[in-house]
Amino acid sequence: MVSDGIQTTAPGPEQQDEGEAPSPRGPEHRLFWWFCGVLGANVVSIVWLAVRAESPPYLRGILDSFMHFATGAVVAYFAFRALFLYSFHLLELLAIVLVLSLGVKLTLDTLNSLSGLGLLSTPIDDAGRVGQMFQLCLITSSFLLAGAAWGLHHCTVLKLERSLARVVSIVAGMLALPAAAGIAAFPVPVVRKLVDAPNVALLWLLLWLASILVTGINTVLFIKTLTLREEIKARNF
Repeated sequence: MVSDGIQTTAPGPEQQDEGEAPSPRGPEHRLFWWFCGVLGANVVSIVWLAVRAESPPYLRGILDSFMHFATGAVVAYFAFRALFLYSFHLLELLAIVLVLSLGVKLTLDTLNSLSGLGLLSTPIDDAGRVGQMFQLCLITSSFLLAGAAWGLHHCTVLKLERSLARVVSIVAGMLALPAAAGIAAFPVPVVRKLVDAPNVALLWLLLWLASILVTGINTVLFIKTLTLREEIKARNF
């Protein structure tokens, strides 16, 4: 309508009064759904344990495999959901797939080495371990995908546009957990093999230095992201 030379429009259904702002979902809402999820997982686990305890021995292996498949699939689902929150390019996808392949191969090689040392009760190629191997590979891939999502988060917040910088951020994010563990674990074989096998000690030393480099990259990106967020909050305040 037009009144006294000033044009006004009636508020539509999508507009709200100034005093009736939509209430955002607070932390209580998320906490409620997290509580429901944890409670549901506990109930399902208790039911599954009861069914497994009352089942004949030949069915327990099938039930265990089913549980391993289901657990690994749930973890992988959330990892993929976290990854697809951000956009990525073809080169970055190739880097993610390459690191995933190497991570799964390293997991299987480690398990094979442990089986050769007699630390596992049955070989990894045993039929009863199919579900466990699948679960471990999925969990390894899920941790790597979560790290890729973390690297993509840094790229989005810091607005990294160069392909090399984005790939380095993503790969460093995927290797964040192995690198952190390697900083503490790799000096042990370096010291043990320094006299008997210097070539092997040099390899472990290079892995240790690579772990320090990856951890340093992740630390710098995390500090930059945190600092930028605080600057944005200060400006908005």
